[in-house]
Amino acid sequence: MKFAMHSTRTPKLAEVIDCGCCNHFHPPGFDGDCRDGNNRLSADQLDAQYGPGGWIASNEGG
Repeated sequence: MKFAMHSTRTPKLAEVIDCGCCNHFHPPGFDGDCRDGNNRLSADQLDAQYGPGGWIASNEGG
């Protein structure tokens, strides 16, 4: 009998910065204008891209 090998590794979560200025999220290292739509993400956009449990936000650097 053969058994499937399943990975026990936890998938890496996408990291974003919770911005206190614009109430959106930015990629790590973003140091620009909050009006930059390419670097301003909503929770709905992140859920659609990574799944509801596929991203994590911190408030460091925002």
